[in-house]
Amino acid sequence: RFDPCLYYLRDSSAALVGVLAVNVDDSMTGGEGPVYAAAIQALRDRFPYRKWLQHQGDCCGTQYSQDPETKIISGNQAKFVEKMKPVRLSRHRLRHPEAPATPSEIAQGRSCFGDGGWICKETRPDLSCQVSFGQSCFPQPTVGQLAQGAALVRRAKQYADLSVKYLPIPASELTMIADLDAAWGNAKGNGTQAGYVLGFTDRSMAQGQEAPWTPFHWRSFRLKRLVPSTLAGEAQAASSCSAALEWM
Repeated sequence: RFDPCLYYLRDSSAALVGVLAVNVDDSMTGGEGPVYAAAIQALRDRFPYRKWLQHQGDCCGTQYSQDPETKIISGNQAKFVEKMKPVRLSRHRLRHPEAPATPSEIAQGRSCFGDGGWICKETRPDLSCQVSFGQSCFPQPTVGQLAQGAALVRRAKQYADLSVKYLPIPASELTMIADLDAAWGNAKGNGTQAGYVLGFTDRSMAQGQEAPWTPFHWRSFRLKRLVPSTLAGEAQAASSCSAALEWM
């Protein structure tokens, strides 16, 4: 409300013809038709854009590209991943995994798992669980817990080119679907780790037909309460997942 970052453009019949997303000095837009074309020209006349790229470009650290024929948009953060660094730990320190981390190691750990949190939020759901486990060890991590950052960075770089695919789905057919799961007693303090993925699809999915599917929000997290069974963990995960789905 106070700092809008998403703008919609409608024509005289109130039909949506364009969308503009803005974040600091990055922007991304999509649309079609003469009303949209005129608005874009007015925007470019008013503001001195340093770069104006079509069907590809960077926005908020993510590289996007669109196939002009299929309209499928791909997003990955390969450039950002290459800059990630694990915590520097000597062999002597690694021999004592239960030892408390030093202030310098903690600062490196926050940076490592902070970077991991950014990419797993944007394009890498496969890293969500590792990031969640890593971030839960603060503010007093051990050497062994920070060493897991190396595995996070290694996996991030191993699949640096992994992309999220945004498929074209007609707005009239657009609907949402959720997938969820939970383990039992595998998190800190005998807690249970849960996770879910929310995706866009079309209405044919409900009839059991093959349908396009695009993930748009995901989360891996430790349940707030201890549970006595896997089924109880999955029930809590379903509650959190349905709440997120309803909010979306």
